[in-house]
This record gives sequence, structure tokens and C-alpha cells, in this order.
Amino acid sequence: MDKITQLQDHLEQLALLFVASLDTINRHADFKLLDTRYPITQKNELITESKNIQEIIQEQSDQIVEHTKQIDALIKTLPTIDSSENIQSSVNMLEKDYFTDDISKLFKDIANSYF
Repeated sequence: MDKITQLQDHLEQLALLFVASLDTINRHADFKLLDTRYPITQKNELITESKNIQEIIQEQSDQIVEHTKQIDALIKTLPTIDSSENIQSSVNMLEKDYFTDDISKLFKDIANSYF
């Protein structure tokens, strides 16, 4: 698998981790009074009981950090603009030499077969 595809996969997994983390927080957090002018009149119906919400949040945080580090590592392995230009010019030179030699050989072969 090429590096760009790996990077796309890791970004997709990171986005899914963000969504899962928000869902976890939403399911386990109750409403908190922020302003006395706006009292809490309802209870969060989505709350589910769990073993330890702090452990779950820590685990998801660790996964997000790990994926972020993997994304950073993949980005660092990608070629820079300068090296990309150098590589492209080298490839162009090789293609030019290769195709020029092949075309010359082809014309010589054709000429030899007719004459």
C-alpha cells in the first residue's frame, strides 16, 4: 500500500475515533449547570452505566494520540517539494534516454529489415 493511501486510512480512522469519543462523552455525561439563570430541567436520557468512564476516555485519548503520531510519521516520510522536483527531473532524463534509445533501435531494426 502506498504512503498516500496509508495516510488516508489513518485520517479516516482518526475521524472515526473523534466521533466515537464524542459519542462516548455524550452517553456518559450528564448536564451541568453553567448559568443559574438557565436551570437544568431534564436529565440526559442517553446516559448508560459503565464500569469507569475515566478509563474509557483515557483509552480513546491514547488511541487518538497514537493515530496522530502515526500520521505525523507518515507525513515525514513523504518527499519534500525540492526532492520531488529532483526526482521528477531524474525520471524525465531517464525516460528521454530510454525512449530515445528505443526509438533509434526500432528505426534501425526497421531499416535493416527492408534494406
